[in-house]
Amino acid sequence: MQADLTEQSYCEIIATEKNIITLPFYYKVGADMLKVYYNGQLLVKASSLAGEDGHYVEVGQADSWSNQIQCNNGWTWLAGTICKIYRKGGCRK
Repeated sequence: MQADLTEQSYCEIIATEKNIITLPFYYKVGADMLKVYYNGQLLVKASSLAGEDGHYVEVGQADSWSNQIQCNNGWTWLAGTICKIYRKGGCRK
């Protein structure tokens, strides 16, 4: 597999309330490759699903490739909101 070193972005208007978003690209878990915005506000990556130190977690084991993020601590992506996700750096295609 070839590495893609360009930045990628994804925008979704949330249709129905959910707590997991599947991205159209992959990122390396724990490598700080993502910036996630919820209605224009930058969200903070949490240390764990139960953690209160952030809004979302990267789904998967550290150093593995994933294409999902999940809300933590009972929070959800609400219907009608806009979620924008930017990936920086290389990733698996």
